Amino acid sequence: MKTTRAWFALDSNIKIETIGLVQRTEPHPTRQGVPYWILVLVEKGKRTLYADQKPLQIDAHQFFLLPPFTEQKPFLVDEHSAFYIHFFAHGKEIESPVRVNAAQIKLPSYGYLPSNFDCFSYLRYLNDHAMSPYADADFMAQQLQAFLMILSLQCQKMPHWKEQKGFPIDDLLSFIKENACHPMRAEDYEEAFGKSYHHINQLFKKQFGATIKQYHTQIRMQYAAQMLLSGLSIQETATKCGFEDYFFFINSFTKEHGISPTAYRKRHGG
Repeated sequence: MKTTRAWFALDSNIKIETIGLVQRTEPHPTRQGVPYWILVLVEKGKRTLYADQKPLQIDAHQFFLLPPFTEQKPFLVDEHSAFYIHFFAHGKEIESPVRVNAAQIKLPSYGYLPSNFDCFSYLRYLNDHAMSPYADADFMAQQLQAFLMILSLQCQKMPHWKEQKGFPIDDLLSFIKENACHPMRAEDYEEAFGKSYHHINQLFKKQFGATIKQYHTQIRMQYAAQMLLSGLSIQETATKCGFEDYFFFINSFTKEHGISPTAYRKRHGG
C-alpha cells in the first residue's frame, strides 16, 4: 500500500517546531493546514494514514515525510513506536535525483532508514535535549540538518541502483577501496560483478558523475597522502600504492592534490 513517491529538496534553514516519541495504539491524527514539514520514523509496528487522500503504510525501520499543508486522515488503528519531528524549512517538489549529491538535502515522501546508522538512538538523544537548558534552538536545528543529510544520502543512493536490477553499489564501492593500492583492469571488475566493465562504468558515472577509474585514483591518492604524512618516503609510498613508475606516481599525486608529494609533506608538517 504505497503511493507513488514524490521527492523534495530542502534548504539548510531549518527550525524545529516539535520533536517527540509516540508509543501507543492509535489511529493517525486528522490534520489539515499545518504549516510545517512532518517527518516520522517508525521504530516498531507500522503507521497508516491517508495523505492527500492517498493511502500510505510505513513499516518498521522506514520513514515518511509530509510537506506543509498536506491533508492527513487516519486509515487503521496502529500499534507502533515512532519518532516524529515537525519542522519549518523552505522546500519544493523535484524530480527523482539522477545523481547523488551529498551536499544537498533531497528526500522522498517515504523510504528506508540507513542500516549502518542508528537513527533511533540519535533521535532519542535529540528528544532528550529538546527541552534541555543545554541545547538551544540553533543547536537542535543543526543536529536535525545533519540527520537529514545522512538520511538524504541514503535515499539518493538507493533508488537508482535498485532500478538497475539490484546492482550492489555498496559492494562496488567497497571493492574499489579494498583494491585502491592495486592497478586495476577492466577484467577485474567484470570477474567480480559478472557484468561488462562498460556497463558497470556507465552506471557508476551516471550515479556519481565520475568514472570508476577517476574514483579509484582519488582513493589511491588519499591513501598516498596518509602514507607520506606517516613518515614513508615518496618511493616507499609509490610502491605501496602499486605504482611501478616512480615519476608516474608523482604526476598522478600532483594532478590529484594540486602540489607535489614533497610540497604536500612540507605543507602538512610531514
